[in-house]
Amino acid sequence: MKGPTCEYCGRCLSVCPSYKHHLVETFGPRARIDLARAVAAGELKPGERYHDAIKSCLQCLACTEICGKGVDGAQIILDARLAEGDGRLTLKRRLEKLVTCSLLPRRELMRKMIRACSFFQHVFPLDTRGSIRHLPDALCGAAGKRSMPDLAKKSLFEILPERVMPPDNVTQVGEAALFTGCFGGLVNVEASLALVNALALRGYTVFIPRAQSCCGAPAELSGFKEAFEKAEAHNAEVFAACPDMPVLTLCATCHRTLSREYASSGRELAGRITDAALFLQRHDARTGFAAPMPEKLPAAALLRVRERPVSAADPLVVAVHDPCHFRLDPQVGRAVRRELAAKPWIRLVELKDPGSCCGGGGVSSLKNPALADELGKARAVAVMESGADIVTAQCPGCVLQLNNHLKRQKADARACHTLELIGR
Repeated sequence: MKGPTCEYCGRCLSVCPSYKHHLVETFGPRARIDLARAVAAGELKPGERYHDAIKSCLQCLACTEICGKGVDGAQIILDARLAEGDGRLTLKRRLEKLVTCSLLPRRELMRKMIRACSFFQHVFPLDTRGSIRHLPDALCGAAGKRSMPDLAKKSLFEILPERVMPPDNVTQVGEAALFTGCFGGLVNVEASLALVNALALRGYTVFIPRAQSCCGAPAELSGFKEAFEKAEAHNAEVFAACPDMPVLTLCATCHRTLSREYASSGRELAGRITDAALFLQRHDARTGFAAPMPEKLPAAALLRVRERPVSAADPLVVAVHDPCHFRLDPQVGRAVRRELAAKPWIRLVELKDPGSCCGGGGVSSLKNPALADELGKARAVAVMESGADIVTAQCPGCVLQLNNHLKRQKADARACHTLELIGR
């Protein structure tokens, strides 16, 4: 293995959610790193306990962030998953591979499937135990009987043209491309629409390539290397058509995959990836742009609005949840807070234990449901204790997870994507 060597100091154990949950060394970063090294060197034959240890990592990056030696524990563990390949091809694993590798790369097939699911979703009652983020995992039964999130009746690509121009009364200042991700393009398009609106009002022409596909994160995090590499190559080719444009993301997991994993393969696209909220904040700081209070607030604010109107005198109380996949890019969290704080109708509050994992990012809530529930409950309680009307996050998976657990706790607060507030 290349890079710094783990010295087994144990600092990573103090921040690892899975170790804190199990209190077993095998479920901590340093043991996983040691196991991965032994397997790679041929000193250990992978067995049941090895598979459990590698699978239990949430990929929250906390170990990587805290390591004084600079050991990238999360990447070592992810590489171990990918090296394992298909692993033990149980029936569940076979179905997971079939659906993940066959469905995610095919955007049109996904769109048709989601439209069908949207129809049936309103016919049959939803499971109240929570929503799942990745539909392929749901189809193969990996979601622990969780329900699907509210599905858009139309995809973003059916609502908007491939190129959206600024209004006639706004001077064009530049161009930007949008990587929607599966969720922002197909499942729930509100954040994407808010972002496109915000960019257009600031004078940007927005290019939304219809041929883009899933970033490949679900396949990579599940250990399906070939499917990930196909998604990577496809998206690199699609966005090569707009080489001079920044490529904006609205999902922390997509952002991590495009900027970090694509970079390791030398993809030019990785150098153009920018978080959408950070892009807007930088533009506003540079130009002094200030958006008026929107006529319509996100659906997450309905409970508060019914109680009393939102105004500068009685602002909406907003907390920010920082997705784990921005842990190594803290400027995003700072930009989100600056952009929200600049709005007179918003009052920011901080959550207890900032930076804590909610258990909903990537595929963690599907692979480790018990741990994800424990973490989700803790974050929901933190939101309730903060007194926030809304908690925002730059990650659809975090938003779903937070809403699930806020509802379970019978809280008045709700979660929404940050761009649903910033972009309005």
